[in-house]
Amino acid sequence: MFHYQQSLYPLLDSTPAIYSPQVAERTMADCQMEIEDAIVHYRTIKEFESLAEMSTTWVSPPGAHYHIPSIALVDGSLTCWFDNRVSPMVKKQILSPIMRALSQVKQHRIPIIGYVSASSSLSVLNFLRLAACTYEYPDCERNCGHLNLEVELPPSQIYSTLSDKNLWANLLAPGLRSGIWKSNTEINDLYEEEQKIHFCGC
Repeated sequence: MFHYQQSLYPLLDSTPAIYSPQVAERTMADCQMEIEDAIVHYRTIKEFESLAEMSTTWVSPPGAHYHIPSIALVDGSLTCWFDNRVSPMVKKQILSPIMRALSQVKQHRIPIIGYVSASSSLSVLNFLRLAACTYEYPDCERNCGHLNLEVELPPSQIYSTLSDKNLWANLLAPGLRSGIWKSNTEINDLYEEEQKIHFCGC
């Protein structure tokens, strides 16, 4: 925790936790996934819960400075990714405490931001693929399903060697960011409307 222009020392600390397979199995008993994956998701839950608690109750002395703007940062993505084999019910079970933590932060009007330095996202480029399609009605299967992709690429694949990161690196000067985009990933549909993940390039 860093207090800018408040003459307070920064708080640099961590809270380690050790889980044996037996403890992890009891903790995530209903998740129906491998122990290693269950521990990763449990750690993610605890990180969001700890961040929410810290950003809304730990600011001292002399107590929470609600008149001073705050921001909560996550080292990594705000999106909680799952293996395709995980059922929607289990995904909701894991996301539920994360949603509560996000809601707690939102109630205090504190924005929460994640940062991914080596993003492989194609979300923005997928919009460009739509614009690059030469057909009146985009339908990859019907219009281009007959193509031998080793010989001929569909018109929409002219950007196939790029990623969102490459795009923004060429378009944005240092210190600038792109507009805000709403994530169109399937997992974002499981987030509550006010908690849906948005992103930008920078």
